[in-house]
Amino acid sequence: MDYEQMKEALLEYNWDDGFEFPQTLLDNPLCDLSLALQIFDLADGYSYMIGVRYSLEEWSSFIRPLYEDILAGKYPKTDAPYTAPYTKVQKYELQKAGIPDVFLTDLP
Repeated sequence: MDYEQMKEALLEYNWDDGFEFPQTLLDNPLCDLSLALQIFDLADGYSYMIGVRYSLEEWSSFIRPLYEDILAGKYPKTDAPYTAPYTKVQKYELQKAGIPDVFLTDLP
């Protein structure tokens, strides 16, 4: 699967099927920061950043390591675009809460 196919498959993915498929995308050597951030957003990373902690063990086991991997720079920054899906108010509140800019900044 090439990068474009990975992006397309992610957008078509039914998240009710769990986190196995998104994890395979994250484990793929082609996965970059843009794709990792998209996966984070689609997996309800916003709730994680504002402090919501669901009692869903599977979600927690997926979202926490992904957040930490993004912070650690595991995924390379490429020329692939990413637009943070947050309003100006949400971005301001997240910045005020200490959320790192990597989650809030668009990639060209």
